[in-house]
Amino acid sequence: MFKFLADNIQYPKSAKAAGKEGTVFVGYVIRKTGKIDQIVVKRSSETKDLDEEAMRVVKLMPDWTPGKERGKPVDVEFTLPIKFKLQDDEKKASTLPTNIEDAIMKEEVVEEPEPLPASSTISDQEIFMVVEEMPEYPGGTKALMEYLGANLKYPEQAKADKVEGLVVVQFIVEKDGSLSGFDVKRGVSELLDVEALRVAKSMSNWKPGKQRGKHVRVKFSLPVRFKLDS
Repeated sequence: MFKFLADNIQYPKSAKAAGKEGTVFVGYVIRKTGKIDQIVVKRSSETKDLDEEAMRVVKLMPDWTPGKERGKPVDVEFTLPIKFKLQDDEKKASTLPTNIEDAIMKEEVVEEPEPLPASSTISDQEIFMVVEEMPEYPGGTKALMEYLGANLKYPEQAKADKVEGLVVVQFIVEKDGSLSGFDVKRGVSELLDVEALRVAKSMSNWKPGKQRGKHVRVKFSLPVRFKLDS
């Protein structure tokens, strides 16, 4: 998906000329058939051209592998953040790590909060789900995947029992980048849940999230997939 976005997103010329940047949160429904439907901008970048480009590329995406609930394909709401950022005279567009809970928890879709008015204040203890600059593992998503691949150990008993599945670990990225409040949001089995928690708790500090230029506390959901080789 990241390669598809990188290959297809074109930074709008008008936005380049005006030096416009921002993150567009595009929401859509992945139907039981895998087709994408009901594509909308759930949170605008406040630049029309960037919003329209994000929508255009999402509409180009091929069919997805549909989500399942109890073994049956179901409709799933998904939210994809697409970040447009100008760097060193290069015009780049990239995606932020999405809150995976949107993609897999059919009954508990996370709604992005409305942008705060400029006059409002941010509480030191407030916990956000989505912010202007999302927290990031050192080195980005690729480095995070490499870390999980190198450190995750498939429990031997789970292998013997042929237990597979996706464990979703939730935690808070604090204002200083430290991690706290670890919890298994969606489990598979005790063995896999414990291993996913162990690896998540072993992560180094993250780059903290920001809202209106200020570091804030952000709740993050990390999917850890256990799959046996065929």
